[in-house]
Amino acid sequence: MEEKYKARIGAVFFIDDDPPTYDVLCPLYLKNKTDIDIEALSVMTREIVQEFVNPDQSTCPKSEISACAKIQETDVVSFKIVTNVELSPERKAEIRRKMGKLELPFSTWSIDIVCGDDIIEEISAAEDPQKYVESDSLVLFDPKDISYHGPEKSFVSSISAMSLRDLYRSKGTKGLFASNLRFYVKSLKIDAAIEETIKKHPDDFWYFNNGIIITCTDYSIEGNKLNLKNFSIVNGGQTTNIIGNSDFTHDFAVLCKVIRERHAEDETPEEFLEGVAAASNSQKPIKPKDLIANRPEQKHLKALFADHGIFLQVKRGDRINKVRYPQIWQSATNDEVAQLVYAGIFQNPTVARNSVSKLFSNEQIYRAIFLQETSGFFYRDLILLRSAYQEWISPKNKKGQYHPVRPELAKVAMLYQVGAILLISKSFYNRQLIPCVRASEDDHAKIQFFIEQRDVGFSRILKADYEYSDLRDELFRLFCSIEYELLIEGHNAYQRYKGSQGGSAANFVRDSNYYRSLIAFPLLTSVMNKIDCSVLYRPSRDEQQIADRRFVSDYRPGLKVELLSYRKTEASKLGKSEQSFMSDSTINQIVRLTPRNNHELASFTKLSQQFIEKHGKEITGIVKKYDDVSSGTIVITSMNRFHP
Repeated sequence: MEEKYKARIGAVFFIDDDPPTYDVLCPLYLKNKTDIDIEALSVMTREIVQEFVNPDQSTCPKSEISACAKIQETDVVSFKIVTNVELSPERKAEIRRKMGKLELPFSTWSIDIVCGDDIIEEISAAEDPQKYVESDSLVLFDPKDISYHGPEKSFVSSISAMSLRDLYRSKGTKGLFASNLRFYVKSLKIDAAIEETIKKHPDDFWYFNNGIIITCTDYSIEGNKLNLKNFSIVNGGQTTNIIGNSDFTHDFAVLCKVIRERHAEDETPEEFLEGVAAASNSQKPIKPKDLIANRPEQKHLKALFADHGIFLQVKRGDRINKVRYPQIWQSATNDEVAQLVYAGIFQNPTVARNSVSKLFSNEQIYRAIFLQETSGFFYRDLILLRSAYQEWISPKNKKGQYHPVRPELAKVAMLYQVGAILLISKSFYNRQLIPCVRASEDDHAKIQFFIEQRDVGFSRILKADYEYSDLRDELFRLFCSIEYELLIEGHNAYQRYKGSQGGSAANFVRDSNYYRSLIAFPLLTSVMNKIDCSVLYRPSRDEQQIADRRFVSDYRPGLKVELLSYRKTEASKLGKSEQSFMSDSTINQIVRLTPRNNHELASFTKLSQQFIEKHGKEITGIVKKYDDVSSGTIVITSMNRFHP
């Protein structure tokens, strides 16, 4: 009798937003744990895809039907058949190849199988991640074809594809990609091109593929055997993954660069290898957040979040262990952290919502967000705010006691609410804030100057010693209070915007001026006493004094404005044109990179040594003044900037 597997969609997970990417988990439990009938699996998979295409006719849970209905044709969808069966690497590769031949409705959809042993290895990797593979070996394709570079004798050569496949199958989840900027992120067009080359033109693979880059602390060569110590593939995860899951009998050469750690006065071996990972090219575009994934501050941030019971994703594709972190508040990404900090501390929810990549690509903004002394409790409270807000706007809460009155606005206004809540919190910590904002009246530049200062972050936002379940309803009440008193009734910021502009909710949260004039100023000057703030933390007198010391109450017009003014004055003294004294591009570079001493000024610009000796102290003095205003004291090397 022909075997039949039951088709079922168990869950739909949102993985990434650029492009929108989803994993569709389809459980397959079999009593026979030794093998899978490929024909029965194919029939089941086709039925699953049909259910996914027609969710109204599906038998899967209503929540998953809703998730299916939101997915567009252009979105990347990976159907993952999750089974208890344990298979050999060769059998898994065979099943994956055959499943890959199934016709799917769209070219951006794919199928994969996750076996019992894969799940065990993933859990082990999540609970005890390895920083690298301690030792293993590859086979050099031609031991005579090696090109060395540098005193440490890094080299470029070609390795055997078969040996790379064996390494992937034995160490793929055991540190092989630990130093990669991201975990393997699927791209169907590129994957298909690599597979086509392996299948039809293996001898051309060396020409068509960028190969892999390996960093290691040491290596040795014995004949054609390359022995590696403490190593990781920092670039080429896509290539390695596809070779590891391919079935081929004709060996072929794979271009390989092996970089051994080096010792230098200005950097540690670890910093050198991290720099290699960041600078390596990729066959697919790397996002700005990928380039910082291996930086020390991101690793420390991940550890700090773990200390507070939260899994922080700093690499795309890094999966959470749901057994260890089961609650909604126990997971976050560094994208979300950056958005919450920039919207809350720096009072710029518009940029935080609409320009996420800028938070990582702009060095000045990145340093302000991540290279500061920030309390673990503060971070935890931000994630509790985010989690409660997500539950507040959820359709499941529609009939709850506290729910959004204007769902279309609530859906896009989370960072506006975070900004408003942090602004209230700032006023509790900083007793100078409200008088300074009142005196600013409608001067947007002055308002932003006072509200964006880093006068909080060293303590808490929410009441201490309460669990999320205890705080959630109080946070719901806070969200409702802000919505009612500030956004739709009371001050009625949203209706004021609609009355003057006639725009949508999405447009309302796109202009920083609306936040300053319609949210920040009225909140601090008239509306705050109407908001239910009982869930917010009330700082001690000592904490208020810390915030007061961090606050700059004398208005400063802006770093670029002062640099332009300085250029005008000095150029006039010397009888030069302003551009010949210091060009616009140099000023923009100074504003972007904020050099704080003459050494950094020389490194970041093309200014002459003579110019720097004469004017450097005054220029960096202006920079430091603004560094103190918006970023506090930047500590790059100290571990103490992260504390619970």
